[in-house]
Amino acid sequence: MKPEEMHRHILHLLKHHRIRHSRSQSRAGGAWIEAREVCNILPVTSEVSYATALHEIGHILGGDQESRFVVERERGAWDWARQESSTWTPAMEQECSRLLAEYETLGPRATSVDLLKLHAARARGRT
Repeated sequence: MKPEEMHRHILHLLKHHRIRHSRSQSRAGGAWIEAREVCNILPVTSEVSYATALHEIGHILGGDQESRFVVERERGAWDWARQESSTWTPAMEQECSRLLAEYETLGPRATSVDLLKLHAARARGRT
């Protein structure tokens, strides 16, 4: 699947589910959710950026998004991304596994507060 087709698929999903979005200019992260129905995504230029965009939409439409535990929300978003993807490649699975492993280091009961502490420590160069 070509990047243009992946990008069109993302735009279709956003429109179909009435999710407002903006194009992120940040290079620090792939995407994030601003509100329950708004997400920011980097331009889809590869399989990995396609997976990341699907994952972020999964934070709106996927399972377990009401959980207070970060790992459960992340797994739910990745599960949704796999199900809704037009293609799922080894590179996409590798990115998913890498990011899930990062969250799992926080522990199964980690909350958003724990995640914020991790990000703050990284910003200070402590991890």
